[in-house]
Amino acid sequence: MLIPSARGASAVRRVLAALDTCTVPTGWTIRVIVIENGNTARLLHECDLACRHRLEILFQPVPGKAKALNFALDSIGDELCIFFDDDIEIAASAVSAYLDAAQRFGPGHFLGGPCTPLFETEPPRRLALYPFSVRGLCYGDVELVARRNHFLGSNWAAFASDLRRVGGFDARFGPGSGLVRVGEEWELQSRLLEAGVRDVYLPDASIRHRIRAEQTSLSWLLDRHYQMGLESGMRVLKERRSYLRQFLWRVRAFASVSSADEFGVQVARIAGFLRGGLHWLWLTGIKR
Repeated sequence: MLIPSARGASAVRRVLAALDTCTVPTGWTIRVIVIENGNTARLLHECDLACRHRLEILFQPVPGKAKALNFALDSIGDELCIFFDDDIEIAASAVSAYLDAAQRFGPGHFLGGPCTPLFETEPPRRLALYPFSVRGLCYGDVELVARRNHFLGSNWAAFASDLRRVGGFDARFGPGSGLVRVGEEWELQSRLLEAGVRDVYLPDASIRHRIRAEQTSLSWLLDRHYQMGLESGMRVLKERRSYLRQFLWRVRAFASVSSADEFGVQVARIAGFLRGGLHWLWLTGIKR
């Protein structure tokens, strides 16, 4: 179980306490690895944290969630990796749902579950404009296999052997990467799908994601859509798809705009998409 953290001991204690309430089938041994990331000095120590499972703290001072997770992958074998964030509440059934599915499906599959938002304040108006990380993600109440679904980075699982086979996390995406602060899990899951690894949705592997007050503001919404545009612009070129076709598709989306907020979202997405494409060209050494 891999938990990247840059929020300090209190956040880690909350998620470890939630893990302690999860049921674990007989015969399974759980290894919990917390990767402290982005701090100049180590702040977390095993002796200061309580966990009923085997707990290890890794320290990765170089900022970047993707780098932290790749660092942790280097320290484990080919077993199932369950990814949780440090700002979630975990359903008691979640861990056993993942372990049961891992036993039934095995490598060649990646897993994920639903996420329900837990707002600090009132939910924002026009919640549908917000990303899945804020409005929640749910594909229904039944298990789904090979639907080409993606899962949130705060609640998914994959076998380390499959992750290594596709090259692990791309450190050019995600928090701490520099320009593009989102998308590291979505981009990796896209590569897993293209490599023939099948997605499995587990309705019982559910979490609740804490949504801070600032995450419901209009400024946060526009910045997040700009970030999502950056990620899309980079990923389109990385996957060698038609950049012009994708750009025109985004421009045509203006025809369905019905509010000022939605107009702002579309502008932010297109601006990010354009800059993301240029940034990818710069990163790959194609300078004009």
